[in-house]
Amino acid sequence: MTGKMIDKTKAGMEPSAEEAEPSGKLRFVMGWVVLPGSVLGFIVGLGAHWGARHPDAWFVSAVKWVAERLFTG
Repeated sequence: MTGKMIDKTKAGMEPSAEEAEPSGKLRFVMGWVVLPGSVLGFIVGLGAHWGARHPDAWFVSAVKWVAERLFTG
């Protein structure tokens, strides 16, 4: 053994698909479940916090008005 590392690009070999890209399932879960879930959770959590701390704020009143229009007959 000479102790030299073989570079696949210099040797003319292409890296396999498994080495080139992360797992397809992991990418799907991270891209379509975790990231959007985190963003929506942050928005909902921030809205709940803002509504609880400032119930007389104009934004809370606007959200209440929209919710009443949408969900009441």
